[in-house]
Amino acid sequence: MESNRADRSSGSGRLLQNLAAGTLSCLVTLSYSAGYGAMIFSGGLKDCLASGMSAALTASWVVALVVAAGSSFRFAIGGPDSNATAVLALAAASIASRMAAEGLPPAAAAPTVMAFLSAGAILAGAALYAIGALKWGRMVRFIPHPVTGGFLAGTGYLILDGAFRVAAGAPLTADGLRSLSGADPLALGPALLVAGILFVVPRFRRPFFLVPAAIALGAAAFYCWMFLSGRSAEECRAAGLLFQRLDASPWGPSFLIHAREIRWDILAAHIPEFLAMTMVTGITILLNATGLDLATGKDADFDRELRAAGLANMASGALGGMPGYQSISRSLINLKAGASGRLAGVWCAGLCFAAAAAAPGLFAYFPKPALAGLLLYLGASLLAEWAVLSCRKLPRREYALILTILAVIAWKGFLAGVAFGIVVACVLFAFSYGRTGCIRHEFDASVRSSNVERPIGQMEILKGNGGRIYGIGLQGFLFFGTSNEILDRVRARIASAAPPSWVIVDFRFASGLDSSAALSFVKLEQICASRGIALAFSGLNRAFRESLRKGGAMGEGAAEFEDLDRALEWAEEGLLAREGAAAGPAEVTGSDLERHLAPHFDREALAKLLESLETVELPAGAFLFRRGERGDSIYFVESGRVSVSVPLEGGGSARLRAFGAGTIAGEMGLYSGRPRSADVVADVPARARRLTRERLRELERDFPRAAIQFHNFVAKVLAARLAAANEEMRSLM
Repeated sequence: MESNRADRSSGSGRLLQNLAAGTLSCLVTLSYSAGYGAMIFSGGLKDCLASGMSAALTASWVVALVVAAGSSFRFAIGGPDSNATAVLALAAASIASRMAAEGLPPAAAAPTVMAFLSAGAILAGAALYAIGALKWGRMVRFIPHPVTGGFLAGTGYLILDGAFRVAAGAPLTADGLRSLSGADPLALGPALLVAGILFVVPRFRRPFFLVPAAIALGAAAFYCWMFLSGRSAEECRAAGLLFQRLDASPWGPSFLIHAREIRWDILAAHIPEFLAMTMVTGITILLNATGLDLATGKDADFDRELRAAGLANMASGALGGMPGYQSISRSLINLKAGASGRLAGVWCAGLCFAAAAAAPGLFAYFPKPALAGLLLYLGASLLAEWAVLSCRKLPRREYALILTILAVIAWKGFLAGVAFGIVVACVLFAFSYGRTGCIRHEFDASVRSSNVERPIGQMEILKGNGGRIYGIGLQGFLFFGTSNEILDRVRARIASAAPPSWVIVDFRFASGLDSSAALSFVKLEQICASRGIALAFSGLNRAFRESLRKGGAMGEGAAEFEDLDRALEWAEEGLLAREGAAAGPAEVTGSDLERHLAPHFDREALAKLLESLETVELPAGAFLFRRGERGDSIYFVESGRVSVSVPLEGGGSARLRAFGAGTIAGEMGLYSGRPRSADVVADVPARARRLTRERLRELERDFPRAAIQFHNFVAKVLAARLAAANEEMRSLM
C-alpha cells in the first residue's frame, strides 16, 4: 500500500514537473514568436502588425503541438525560429516595397505577405516531409561547414537588421546607424537593457527563466520611462512603440477573407525565396537535431524530425500560421526545467493557444523595444559566433568563405548569399578533391600477380618480365579534374625505358564517373591501340559500364573482366605465351608431371616420388577435396586447373586461388593435420597426383633423400608464395 502511495506521489511529481516545464516553455515560445512577428511586420509593414502577430501566434501553438507529438525527442519544443524568420522578413520587405513602388498603401501588402507566409509554410512542410519520407535526412552531413557558417552569420545580420527596424524604424545601414543619435530613448533604452541582460547574465549563471524575465524587465523599464516622461500609452502606440490592438485569430487563415487582394504575380516572383526558406529550414532542423543529440546523448532520428516538422508546417500554413520547427534552445530549457515526456510540449502548445486567443488584450500593451532587445541578442550572438569566434576554429580559407557569404548576404540579400556559398563550396570541393588524385595505386606483374598458382619456373618468368604488365587502381569519383591524371600516368609509363605490353585499369574502388571522365578513357583506348598495347578494364559495375559505352569507350580495343584477379590472369597468360612458357591450363594436355618437377629433384629421387603417387582424374566441376575433410594428403596438379573457393554468407562462393599444371594443393592439411579449410574444385577437366601421409612416411623411411627433396620443393613453393604476397602488400602501401 505504501508502495502504491509512493508511485502515486512520484507520478504526481512528474506531472507537476512537466506542467511547470511546459509553462516556462510557453513563456519563452511566446516571447520569441512575438519578436519574430514584429520583425517580419516592421518598417513599411508596421501598420499591418495585427496580421503578422496572428500568423506568429498561430504557429507558436500549432508547431509546438505537432512537434511535441512527433519528434524523436520526447522533450522537444517547436515554434517560429530566427533563421527562417530572417528569410521571411527579407521577402516581406521586398513585397511591401514593390507594392509601395506601384503607389499602393502599406495595408494593401498585408494579404499578399500573409499568403506568402502560409504558402511558404505549406510548401516547406511538404518538401520537408518528402525528404524525411525518402530517408534523406543524413544529407545534412554533405553540407560544407563554412557554407553553413556563412548562412548562420548572414542570418544573424538579417535578424540584427530586423531588430533595428523594430526599435528604430530604420534598416541596419550606415544611414540607419547615423540616425540612432536622434532616436527616441524610449525605443532604444529597453531594447539595450534586454540585450544586455541576455548577454551578461549567462556569464555568471544560466537560469531557465532568463528570456521571459529579461523581456519582463525590459517591459517594466519601458513603462517606468513612459510614465516619468509623461507620455500616454496611446501616444506611444501612435509612435510605433506599442503594438496595435490585434484582431488575431488562432484557428484560421484570416487573410483568405481578402483573397481577391492577394497579388499572385508578386508571390510567383518570390519563388526563389520559397526555395531559400525551405533550404534554410531543413538545414536548421537537422543542425538542431544534431545539437540535441550531442547535448543530451539521445539518438536523433533525422528523418523523423523532418517528417514532424513537415506536418507541423503544413498544419500551421493551413491555419494561417508562419513556418516553424524544433528549437534547440527551447527544447533544452524544457528538459532542464523537468520535462520527462511529451506532456510538457502538449501543455506548452495549449497555453500558447490560450494566449493566441486572448492576444487582443494581451499584446496591445506589449512594448516593441523589449522584443527588439531579444532580436538584438539573437542576431549579435549569431554574428559573434560565426563571423568572429569561428576565426580561431577554422582554417583561413574556410573563415574567409564565411565572411564572404556574410558580405554577399548583406549586399545582395539572402538568396544571393546562399547561391554564392554553394557555388564557391562546389568549386573549392572540386579543386581540393582534384588534388587528392584518383589513382589509388600502381603496380606491375613483378610485385602483383593473379591468384593463379604457377610452377616456379613460370613465376620466375613473370617476375623477370613483370614490367610488361602495368596496372593502375582507381579511387573516388572520376571527373574532369582527376581523370586526366590517368592519361598522364599511362603516357609516362609508355615513354619509359621498359614500356608495358599490357595495361589494366581497375575500377573496384572508384565510386562514380562523369561524361568528361568517359572521354579520357576513349583517349586511353586510342593511345594503347596506336602502340599495340593490350588494354583491359576490371571491376566495372553496371553504371560504370553504361557511362563508358555512352561516352564511346569499351570498344573492340579494350577487354573487360569481372575483377582484377582475372584481368591479371589474362595478361599473365599472354606474357607466358609470348615467352613460350604457357601451360595451357584450359584443357587436359597429358603433360608429364615429371617435366615440372625435374628441376627440383635428382632422377632417382623423382622416380621414387612418382612411384608413391596415385592418379586422380577430375571432370570439370568435380571436387578434389571438400571443406571439412581430413587433411591427410597433398596433390600435384599434372594438367588442367583447380580452384580454391570458400562459401559466402549470401550464397555462392568466392575464388581464392587457382592452381595450374605443375603446382601443389592441400599441403597445409598434410603438414598441420587439420581439416580442409576450403573447397578445391576442377575448373576444367584435370588430372592430379595424390601423395598421402602414409606414403610420405614410407618414403621418409625407405628413401629419405627423395623425402628431403620433396620437403625442400614444398618449402620453395611456400617461400615463393610468401615473397609474392609481401611484394603485393608493399605495392599497396
